[in-house]
Amino acid sequence: MGSIRKDGEKALRKFEAEFGALDHQEREHFQKHETWRRMLQNVRRDVIARGNPAIVEAIKNKKLCIVRTSNPAHAFIISSYLVYKLHHPGRANLDDPDLEMWFPITSGVSLVWVGQGGDTLFKPLSDGAAIRRQNKCAAAKANMIASRSPQLTVSLASCAGKQIESRGGPLPQGGGSPAG
Repeated sequence: MGSIRKDGEKALRKFEAEFGALDHQEREHFQKHETWRRMLQNVRRDVIARGNPAIVEAIKNKKLCIVRTSNPAHAFIISSYLVYKLHHPGRANLDDPDLEMWFPITSGVSLVWVGQGGDTLFKPLSDGAAIRRQNKCAAAKANMIASRSPQLTVSLASCAGKQIESRGGPLPQGGGSPAG
């Protein structure tokens, strides 16, 4: 978030130089952390809604795995950070074949873009530890989470908004079930 705030403050200084100073209420608005957080959230939403061409191209080049939980006792959470990336430190480029993009759409189904190839695969996921890891990653990126289980939501609440550095192994691209 530091980058958007730094860039935004630079743009505000340029605006003030060209059009005059902000009034007290406007300046107070831009001094709030919440203002910058909401702007970043709006940018993310707009990128998803409009389909950034670079992101769309990267997604087209990946395999789509439709992952469903095969154990009804396990569930994906839904978070305010709709699509989240899992990657190795320093390797967040969308073209990286090891990068995964997760988009849980229900408590039992997540769309996952992984690897290369453009194919669509259907995968059951029964490993509770792997599902828990995915949920922790989703919560870490989000400021709000929800699930069908109040206990699950409460158990992950302390993870919300905390970036997690490590990740499990990549989702298998061949046959079989993902084991995290």
